[in-house]
Amino acid sequence: MAQKENKFPPELEDDQQAAVLYSPFREKSLNPTSWNRKLKFWENLLSGMALEQGLVTFDLDALPKMFERKGLTPKCLDTVIAELIKSGRVRSIENYSTSSSWLSWGFETLIKQPVVWGVSHLVGPSKPKSSIYVWPEVVKNLAEQLAQQHEKNVYAGLTTNLISMSDLRTSCFSMIPNDQDFEIILVQLEREKKIVVETKNKEKVVKFCKKEENSVEPITELELQVYQIQKTAKGLEKEISKCSTEIESLIDEAKRYIREGSKFKAKKSLKKKNGMLKLMEKKSSTLENLYGILEKIQDASTNEMVVKACESGLAALKSLNAETNLEKAEAVLDNLQEAVENQDDIAHTLGSLNLGEDSMEDLESELLELIKDDNQVVQHDSGKISSLDDLPDVPSHVPSRKKESTQSKHLPHKYLSSS
Repeated sequence: MAQKENKFPPELEDDQQAAVLYSPFREKSLNPTSWNRKLKFWENLLSGMALEQGLVTFDLDALPKMFERKGLTPKCLDTVIAELIKSGRVRSIENYSTSSSWLSWGFETLIKQPVVWGVSHLVGPSKPKSSIYVWPEVVKNLAEQLAQQHEKNVYAGLTTNLISMSDLRTSCFSMIPNDQDFEIILVQLEREKKIVVETKNKEKVVKFCKKEENSVEPITELELQVYQIQKTAKGLEKEISKCSTEIESLIDEAKRYIREGSKFKAKKSLKKKNGMLKLMEKKSSTLENLYGILEKIQDASTNEMVVKACESGLAALKSLNAETNLEKAEAVLDNLQEAVENQDDIAHTLGSLNLGEDSMEDLESELLELIKDDNQVVQHDSGKISSLDDLPDVPSHVPSRKKESTQSKHLPHKYLSSS
């Protein structure tokens, strides 16, 4: 991990004191008091710097260069680190390699093909394989911060504590920017039984221990189903936002064709826009239903109630009026995935030009409205084409989970009136 530039303490600013502190340790028996005072200085300096800067690891070979002054580097740090290892305040990185089933290639490579250790003469035949060391105190502090951050960010306060590994990495990147440090902290959380990491459907999923529990339990199929519904809802939010942007783009495209005198192309853009609008309406309705289902899951007091809520979520995703008859809760996940694929097919169909549902009269009326609006914009700018700032803004927020009218909540009024 890259260290920040260090500000030397007063003791190292004085040349005479620095010379003593930078020199190798002499025999302890010659002056035990001075020996211990020097060791304490370096131990406090190194550990304090690690805690202040959040340094999870350090490279012993590179450590002296961090304290270079006037061309000199400390020659005593090998002894300091050896004492820190004995006391357990510093550990080799190999101690954090127990969860190889989910560690990344990079971290495994560091353990299996390490760099040469710089102070092998101190520890004899049991020497560590690499010169990379870990500050356990820093790891524990960051692990606690990560658990607290996740607790605050649990999706809408729902009962599940599952999150994909990729989403977790993104959420804590500002706090833990280094991937190797991130993996070490996950190992610490796993040791403390605060998380469990499993691969489900080719995706690494992390389950956090709930605040009221002492240790985390393995991921259940029921929890995985609820997680899948949450994931689908988040995906729908992004799709609705994308639809809104596309609709705005198609309106601008139709206006451009009007200015170019291509009425036929303008109508084609409007037909595309209307198809996209219907798709956004459908997705908004589905999302609203999913939010309602997730509320039921949150309020459910038994697993049976959660299963029934999951089944309702499946029905909402499929957007069918027929009732679903699921015999087993395990089947819900597969059906949810099938429903998502069906949604993609619907999007492809509605996005085509052969929609046929828009009458020529409706398109002519809408086209006339665009021409009228466009003429007003041109007149306002004295012959210059404006940026169409008079149009209402596209909504910048995702749908609320409160039960309100779906159309009025998720769709801009300008889209509703123009279809």
